[in-house]
Amino acid sequence: MKKRIFLVDFDKTISDRDTTDAILERHNPDLLASTRKLFRKGEIDIKKYLQILVESLSMTEKEFEKEISVGIKIDSFFKDFFQKDHEIRIVSAGTYHNVISNLKKAGIKFPEEHIYSNILKFQGKKIKVEFPDADSFEGICKRRVVEKYKEEYKEVVFIGDGSSDYYGASKAHRVFAKKGLRLEEYCLANNIEYTSFESFEEIIKIYNI
Repeated sequence: MKKRIFLVDFDKTISDRDTTDAILERHNPDLLASTRKLFRKGEIDIKKYLQILVESLSMTEKEFEKEISVGIKIDSFFKDFFQKDHEIRIVSAGTYHNVISNLKKAGIKFPEEHIYSNILKFQGKKIKVEFPDADSFEGICKRRVVEKYKEEYKEVVFIGDGSSDYYGASKAHRVFAKKGLRLEEYCLANNIEYTSFESFEEIIKIYNI
């Protein structure tokens, strides 16, 4: 078996903000507010949350790629972390376009085939969200991704922040949870061993990479 792989969430883990929320704050804040309420009440799941918000936008693919990175910052140490000699996959309950557009803007040439996420299809200014794992509440099942790599690697390290990371983190060999956010709360409540972190600088130091 291979030694180690890092499976990393994107929104609020690599990026400083949720990229879908950020674009809706500018283009449809009322819908964002009402949809957040439904999600927090448990009336819709992450998959439906994403679908309602993104499909409300009227943008071409190029317009979306430009808009999705406005006002977003990437962890300043993630580029260093990515450039080290180890295996990394991004596992995002957002969309491929959210991830790749922001990484490109930050000058990070991340392999497209190493991104697990939901998919956007564009027809003119209409956007449709497609989900690789239709039976998963995240649209992309992070638990299945973790289990897939546990068959190939001695250590699967999961790095995340929020509710879409719960099941993936629960199956990983080691967990890093963003300090003060929902994944940390979940780990504490469910007796899941984890390491709290604020930036990728800490993870680089811990692994001496």
